[in-house]
Amino acid sequence: MLGSNNLWYRLPHTTLQGTFAEIGVAELALEAARAATEREMRSPVTINKWIIVQYDSDRFNSDEW
Repeated sequence: MLGSNNLWYRLPHTTLQGTFAEIGVAELALEAARAATEREMRSPVTINKWIIVQYDSDRFNSDEW
């Protein structure tokens, strides 16, 4: 995926999709899903990279370019 900074980012191996009122709400939902998974697994869960996309803006967190 080409970012607004003109750098390419790889999509994660697992992708979650949803519809939210705004990008901040989507970010909170992602964190809630991570926390729920952690509780269910009874083990720490780390999301190494994530991409949240809104039609008019993007947010990236990745350790790979």
